[in-house]
Amino acid sequence: MVAAMSFTLAAGCFADNAGPFAANPEIPLSSLETQYCNEYDKIVAIRNEAAESNGTNIQENVSKEELEYILSDAIETELLRRASLPTDVLRNYGYSDEAIKILREYDGSRLEQNPQLRSVSATLSGSIEFSTRTRTKVVIVYSWSWDMYPVSAFEDIVAVSWDGTYENGLINNMILDMDSTYALVNYYNRYGIGDGGILEQVNYSEFTQNGSEPGLTSDNTYHGVAVRFPIDQAPGSLSWAGSGLICVFLDLVNQNSGPYLYELNAHAEYAHYYLEFAAGVSFPLGLSISFTGAYEIFGIDNKTVRAI
Repeated sequence: MVAAMSFTLAAGCFADNAGPFAANPEIPLSSLETQYCNEYDKIVAIRNEAAESNGTNIQENVSKEELEYILSDAIETELLRRASLPTDVLRNYGYSDEAIKILREYDGSRLEQNPQLRSVSATLSGSIEFSTRTRTKVVIVYSWSWDMYPVSAFEDIVAVSWDGTYENGLINNMILDMDSTYALVNYYNRYGIGDGGILEQVNYSEFTQNGSEPGLTSDNTYHGVAVRFPIDQAPGSLSWAGSGLICVFLDLVNQNSGPYLYELNAHAEYAHYYLEFAAGVSFPLGLSISFTGAYEIFGIDNKTVRAI
């Protein structure tokens, strides 16, 4: 068993109106807001909650396996390992000179006793936007970005769901255009090949079964789609998935007689896996997203866009 970990807005996540990383600047976007979540904030919140309740009152989505991992010394061990890495490698991972200095001075004591370690913990930002929103077609763009290499790196899943309302309260559906939908993941080697920046942009356009391997997946094309991708481009690689987007194309099912789309609710979640596991995702009904394994949800609040 392995735990998937994502982040809730209630613990260490916040929003503002800053623009997201433009993984594909050619797409015109109707921006909403960007959500942020820091690994340190989330981990410390769970540890504090466990300590205060003697492990009996933990967030609903925290599994036994995930809790064991978070309460162990695995995170501290990884930070100590990173503290011994060459400076060029740490810079490649996105650490600033000040963050490297803090990491070098770390003595291995518990994370919650070292608030300065927040600055050496990765922050994930993400936002839902729309590039098209007509009565028969909507294009949802969810983009995300890490500011540095996260404390663990396996394979993550980003999922987007939607639910529409239609003219005069009548029934129709917005269906996924599987031929047009795609995801882009940017792998960085900031101080390596090519003098830093994006080393390679991987385009995912093929669909897999239930997210069982890297690629796109959907078990309900009326309500959701996801992309699974590795954080490390290859085992032992210094190239890591620093940012990306999933561009979701939706078409009205009955375009001849309607009813036409009135407004669309969109939702997105980024599931970050802290332990290796054969992950999966499904879309039961409406905006619901269900990941396999143990997880908490980090995502965008439900956003509504009016068709024009």
